[in-house]
Amino acid sequence: MQGIRQHPACAGSIPLCPDSTICKADSKTAIGSRSRPQSAIFRARPVTHVAIQSHLATINGTPDHQPETVFGISAQLARHGVTLQREVATDDKLFNLEWWKGRFGAIWKPAQFQRMINLMERAAHLGARDVVNFVGLAWRDGQLVALEGKDCFFVEPQKQCLYYNLSFPRGSAQQARTVLQAYQATFQHNAAAIALVWALGAHLKTMLGFYPHLQMQAEKGSGKSKLLESLQSTLAFQVLSGQMLKTDHRRRASVSYTSQPVGWDEFSKLPKAILSDIDALLQSTYRFEFTRVGASLTPYLMCAPVLLAGEEVDVQSLQSKLCRSSLSVARQGTIIPHDLPQFPLWPWLQFLASIDTQRLRDLHQQYLAHCMQHSRAPAGDATAKRMMENYGAILTAWALLCEFAEIDIEQGHFMPDLLAEMNSHIADTDGTRLPWVWIMEILLSEIDAKRFAHPYTWDQIKTDTGHNEMALFVRPNHVMDHISTAPHLRAKFDALPVKTGRIFKAQLLQSGVVLADDIERKIHGVRSAHLTAISLASLEQLGLYATPDTRY
Repeated sequence: MQGIRQHPACAGSIPLCPDSTICKADSKTAIGSRSRPQSAIFRARPVTHVAIQSHLATINGTPDHQPETVFGISAQLARHGVTLQREVATDDKLFNLEWWKGRFGAIWKPAQFQRMINLMERAAHLGARDVVNFVGLAWRDGQLVALEGKDCFFVEPQKQCLYYNLSFPRGSAQQARTVLQAYQATFQHNAAAIALVWALGAHLKTMLGFYPHLQMQAEKGSGKSKLLESLQSTLAFQVLSGQMLKTDHRRRASVSYTSQPVGWDEFSKLPKAILSDIDALLQSTYRFEFTRVGASLTPYLMCAPVLLAGEEVDVQSLQSKLCRSSLSVARQGTIIPHDLPQFPLWPWLQFLASIDTQRLRDLHQQYLAHCMQHSRAPAGDATAKRMMENYGAILTAWALLCEFAEIDIEQGHFMPDLLAEMNSHIADTDGTRLPWVWIMEILLSEIDAKRFAHPYTWDQIKTDTGHNEMALFVRPNHVMDHISTAPHLRAKFDALPVKTGRIFKAQLLQSGVVLADDIERKIHGVRSAHLTAISLASLEQLGLYATPDTRY
């Protein structure tokens, strides 16, 4: 800061003596005049005007119409030596002495200190900066750029971003090849390499506009913990324990303002109530969600893809928003060596930033067509198509990774193994991807437990082919009324994306399980109209089994 006087022994150094918090020989600063003594235990550099780009311009590259103004403050503290400490202040904090004391230290003379701040703010525009609060790959003034923690100006860094102080590993393409070969060898069928490529492709999110989460299910003793440790070391990303996920604030902060992925370990051990809250967060972070929280309206841009690890990752409603990798003892290969180099993430981000966005999107469409060509799902399955879009994003990341590391795209049979995993995922979730299936599962359980009090019956009905088939006759509105009002089903109803009987009935009609609609039946001696006949045989094909009671 201009005007600071120093002891001759300190000349040429940063304005604080290395062996004392206050220079004993001549502790004077230019606060108003040269004759005034130092007013605080720290020395502050001039205040800088900082314009933070809005979240919309950051995630999609549109012109910025809502920049946020804050003030960057750097100060030297004795306990940190010559390293300057940086904080960000809003307008209401700039003259708040308690804020300064909490961030930097004691203030000896408040009046003189406030006068110094007044002088500094008059010159704040001289060092004005336009910044982007994001760690990873983001848009700045319509151009893709790679950003680290040091490039960001968070008001509450530890609360807003898990990677606020992250510096990405450096390295060469040779190191990238070594890492890929090690992960392809540690588990057969590229089970570990899928997780690696997924994590590296997470930085494509600001270009694609979406990116799937990853479901990593593992048998006991298959080496999941060892693989997660290796991924953390290789990619400099963090894996949070179940204890860290029990508060809404920690979960929100772990996925905010970054495209660097985060891992949530022991996902299956979390309480059911927490899993319901997590479901909503993961739904929103499949793309992007901006929110402000608390009395101070602290901003959060939630967007980081999440690796969900555990022995049983129950994410029924997220099947169309995640990809899968399965670890087993039978697939184990060679152990990842301890001296494996880190993946060169910083050159990888620079490489991605240099790629034309339209080329990337065309590449994704190309691999989506490839997934559809090799998929076992029917053409009209919209949920399966979204799953193929997710796996197409990983194939896009793999193609770019091969270009970056200068390896053949056929190396290790990655693409056939990923397509096999995709088809297995589609087959395993055929009966669990749609909300009406979850509702029918609840209904059949309630009927078996004798808790469904609305009119329903089991009866034969003649189909279009001329033969009789057993069906459940029920009114869809009654089903949703029961689920919404039963106290023991409150948590399940809150987690359902479908809340009305009208939408539930529309999904039933689209699914092809309805044999007849708007018909009448006598139930307990009373005529009930507007019933829907649901085929039990069709339900069994989706893993839904009923126990018909034809006594009435």
